[in-house]
Amino acid sequence: MRAKEFLREYNIDIEKGKGATPRNAEVDYFGFRVKMTPSVFLKLASPLQDGQSVEFFRQCIRDRTPVGPPTLTIEVPNEWRDGDFTSPTRVYVESHEGRNRMTAMKLEKGEVPVETHIFLTSPNKEWRTRFITPDIKEFLNNGMLNENKVAFVEGPLYAAI
Repeated sequence: MRAKEFLREYNIDIEKGKGATPRNAEVDYFGFRVKMTPSVFLKLASPLQDGQSVEFFRQCIRDRTPVGPPTLTIEVPNEWRDGDFTSPTRVYVESHEGRNRMTAMKLEKGEVPVETHIFLTSPNKEWRTRFITPDIKEFLNNGMLNENKVAFVEGPLYAAI
């Protein structure tokens, strides 16, 4: 599948799409974009409890109504900001937005990758896109603990857009 071809499967709108958050509109300043399959996203996020919005998002996909991309916020070591990858690391999903959307996308389109936004956080460091190096992206893509911190999800987790 060519790089932009997957984007045509969904009508993604980072600002006005259903479920979009203010952070989506600032992804190019605070995070980065990847293409991720629904199954990988759902393994990383905490389990969906009730799925109240799944049918709503399924209808949006069928109607080509714009939807906001799902997001993951990932806790990484402070040292990564300084390029130090030597200490033992514990990388995990801190929070997410988009389980209902990803569930709907999986039901409607299968495992077609979806534009997903990734933001980083650390206990004592602020993150901006300019600090997210290729090495950091590679480390993240190799795998991480899920949001419940009970399962390690093996990579590759995503592909670059």
